[in-house]
Amino acid sequence: MKHPHYIVAILKEAFGPLEAGINPMLFGTFLERASKSFFIGRRNELEENENFGQMLPYVVLKQGDKVFAYQRTKKVGEQRLAGMSSVGIGGHIDLIDVFFQVDSIIDIMGTLARALTRELAEEIGFKSKDGETTALKELRDNGINLVPQFKGIINDTSDPVGRVHYGVLFTMEIPPEFEPYCLEEELTGRGMIDISALQTEVLENWSNLVLKFLKP
Repeated sequence: MKHPHYIVAILKEAFGPLEAGINPMLFGTFLERASKSFFIGRRNELEENENFGQMLPYVVLKQGDKVFAYQRTKKVGEQRLAGMSSVGIGGHIDLIDVFFQVDSIIDIMGTLARALTRELAEEIGFKSKDGETTALKELRDNGINLVPQFKGIINDTSDPVGRVHYGVLFTMEIPPEFEPYCLEEELTGRGMIDISALQTEVLENWSNLVLKFLKP
């Protein structure tokens, strides 16, 4: 069960000054800096504290120059996002995602992997060309290599909500014989769309930043 009050964040100071937008970095660099600043805190307090970035894994599903897009309906919990389109799957890292090694040391890579896998399992299914549906775990169990590729940190300074969050950006290439679709009723899938076509639309801030970064 997800905890309603506690989430994971990182201390911004440990990463030094970041540019507004996408900050590419090596995954090893990210892990080194995050290990010095990994923090489990009360969500209501973190919403008001710009010294921390609430850490959200954010994975973009790709097929070449196309990305999976979806639209949030009015049923979405965050009404500021209702009606807007997005290209990222993800959410807060919750207590259930935190992976501990021996001596209560937090495994950051394991925690990220657990959070990403949970979010994808909750939100996305996959449909084959013949109409059969399957889940991410089943694809991997059948030997289809779906590996998230780390790209960098999303630093959105455009509004108060963005300034208390850090996106941990990944992309994941989906085989052409499968197409993602949305499992949650709050989301309406739009399918795989060319990056260039999406850039003319009204999108969530993070999606705008990501598409500019990924454009061919």
